[in-house]
Amino acid sequence: MAAVRHMAGDGGKRMAEDAAALGLSAPEPPEPFLVAPENWPAVRLFCRVQGQWRLGPDGARYALDYAGCQAAAVGEGVDWQAEFPRLAAMEAEYLKCIA
Repeated sequence: MAAVRHMAGDGGKRMAEDAAALGLSAPEPPEPFLVAPENWPAVRLFCRVQGQWRLGPDGARYALDYAGCQAAAVGEGVDWQAEFPRLAAMEAEYLKCIA
């Protein structure tokens, strides 16, 4: 889930820019992380479907449109049935991070 937490932020870039503008020292950059080989298809799919978020009336993301995600998976040659549980777990983690 480190990949999702990284995506939910900006890698500390915006925080560093804000700190510099205020004359403060920049925060430490995020720690590097590894993605297990079996998780790469889901991580790539999660990156690919960032345009498939459903938005509430306030513009906040609240869920992925699974029909659009499935179409993207099939188009990319990803086994939807195998990767859907991982995609759903990443979606849940992402939503927790941005809440």
